[in-house]
Amino acid sequence: MKIKKSLQMPHQYVILAVITIIMALLTYIIPAGNFERKKVTIDGVARSIVVPGTFQEAEENTPVTFLEMMTAPYTGMIQAAAIVFFTFMIYPSFYLILKTGALNGFIATLIRILGNKGWVVIPVFTILFGISTSTVLSGAEFYGFIPIFAVLTIALGYDALVGFAIVVLGSYTGFAAATTNPFNIVIAQSIADLPIYSGLSARLIIFAIHMAIIVVAIMLYAAKVKKNPSLSLVKDLDLKLFDLNKDNLDEYKIIKRHWFVFALVFTSISILIYGIFTHHWGMSHIVGIFFTMGIGSAIIMGWNLDKIATEFIIGMQNIVFGAMIAGVSRGILVVLEAGNITDTIMNSMSQVLSSLPHWLTAVGMLVTQTLINFFIPSGSGQAMTTMPIMIGLADILNISRQVAVTAFQFGDGLSNLLWPTAATAIVCGIIGLPLQRWWKFYIPIFITLFTAEAIIIIVLSLINFS
Repeated sequence: MKIKKSLQMPHQYVILAVITIIMALLTYIIPAGNFERKKVTIDGVARSIVVPGTFQEAEENTPVTFLEMMTAPYTGMIQAAAIVFFTFMIYPSFYLILKTGALNGFIATLIRILGNKGWVVIPVFTILFGISTSTVLSGAEFYGFIPIFAVLTIALGYDALVGFAIVVLGSYTGFAAATTNPFNIVIAQSIADLPIYSGLSARLIIFAIHMAIIVVAIMLYAAKVKKNPSLSLVKDLDLKLFDLNKDNLDEYKIIKRHWFVFALVFTSISILIYGIFTHHWGMSHIVGIFFTMGIGSAIIMGWNLDKIATEFIIGMQNIVFGAMIAGVSRGILVVLEAGNITDTIMNSMSQVLSSLPHWLTAVGMLVTQTLINFFIPSGSGQAMTTMPIMIGLADILNISRQVAVTAFQFGDGLSNLLWPTAATAIVCGIIGLPLQRWWKFYIPIFITLFTAEAIIIIVLSLINFS
């Protein structure tokens, strides 16, 4: 009797390695070329933007050699150092708080209070994360919350993927449906020479549509898993989560010292929110606050310095996979930059757009921005590179500049959780979630959201959104 072997997807690092090799081979096929760029000041920051119509093919290709390809992950880790070490510091800081037992006690108490109404956690926190990124944050600020919500939703009777989706899908969908976010809306509208925050009423409606779709999607999956745990997409995985026995929640109590931990956490988060909104704090400030919060929580619990150091290192060991994968995925972009083919690809896409029927051009902008996000996953970087070209096309084809900005924010947002060169590999790595499991969950949601966005773009084009 023949034993039928099930098809297994390769390891995440293998997937990224294959993509890197493919990109390196493309540098031998696709002609090298570049746009001219000029310096501008946007929102008080000096930036470099593309000059439309200046693309020139290089006299010779610059194919990536085997040695350059092999050193790309190392170079990628250097270039992605900010996010790598951000993850290395944030996760262990949360780990210290979790090891105090305060969070487990809080979760157990919350579940006892909610009873059969634990499902409210899904819409409430999904929308809160969405509002945060729609207005001011980028999504990376919430990486430390991923394991916490995974533990919470397991305790509620769902699975880790539900908690993962609340944080990740909530925040990045909010970013896609941005209303006032400085990382995409402000920059894109500045380049398009539009009043900052113009079109806000329409963007609020767009935000509500996006949130409704993902809340329903997460709740449907959560209800299915709770009813039949065998349908969980992560039922057989040993994810990097913290220990909380959902079958015996009475074991977890809040003791006196935990209240001081809660006070420290609440104060720290309040200071952080104030700093982000009023002083535009960045990653270093966020790390400083969380590091202080983690060390402070351990001291409150009476730990000596050796124990604090030991537990912190254990937390770093647990996140090595998630932190380093940011650099490995960045290596793909290193190969593209070394081959000088990113601008060539973008120029070809813009030429295709200009040849489309008028009614389809705006949707084509959405498709193009989504594809370009594979090559330029930075929101501000993509705006600097693509918006001058898209605005020029919009003017020529009599499409509203606001529509071009909306197509940009849509394309830059949702695909962050699709392409391994963007945030996908990083967030999955934080709890050891295989990319293929995430794609199986997310791609149907992505298709639904993308379809809704295409319809929105068409409607905005028809009403001349301005």
